Amino acid sequence: YVPLLVDLKGTDTHRPTTIRLTSPCLLPEFTSIQSIRIHSPRYWTTTLDFGNNHHRLLVSQVRTLFVKRKTGFLSYKDDPKGLRSISSRSFSRLLSSTNQQHLEFVESFSADP
Repeated sequence: YVPLLVDLKGTDTHRPTTIRLTSPCLLPEFTSIQSIRIHSPRYWTTTLDFGNNHHRLLVSQVRTLFVKRKTGFLSYKDDPKGLRSISSRSFSRLLSSTNQQHLEFVESFSADP
């Protein structure tokens, strides 16, 4: 499941707007779409600008958007809350260490004296 931001063109009846969708999903009519963006820290950012004829033709013919997951992240199905990524595993090991190490770690990000 990949979160998408779909920017819709403005018309006489409504302003330009952005809708959030989660793929797989049905998209609005291609003539009303301005751009489609991947909106997730797990996947590489991709933007399809429908002002670009190549992007519009690609999506209208293939009707599939391929995405690439970043290293260290699992899919939303396998890890819905993102708690098993590489960075969260390292942080959990740090938290299981002694209280002094934990305190030093937290203080390194704190502005308190």
